[in-house]
Amino acid sequence: MTAVAPDESRRTALVAADAAEDKLATDVVVLHVGPVVGLCEYFVLATGSNDRQVKAIVDAVEERVAEEIGERPRAVEGADARRW
Repeated sequence: MTAVAPDESRRTALVAADAAEDKLATDVVVLHVGPVVGLCEYFVLATGSNDRQVKAIVDAVEERVAEEIGERPRAVEGADARRW
């Protein structure tokens, strides 16, 4: 696994949050968890009102991160079941 610079991790999280907001996600939060988790630097949490919106949010985040950062998110929890 290649280490990612902290600034790049932060930028990736903010790009993901912006993409979620563009799809009208609510309760969008970027949590800096690196000092306590160790597995990653940031969690991006967002709420969708129904399955279709959640899928649209996930797709938008994956697409925007790929376009602007050049890679796919490493994990998207809850995407398959449309809930977490």
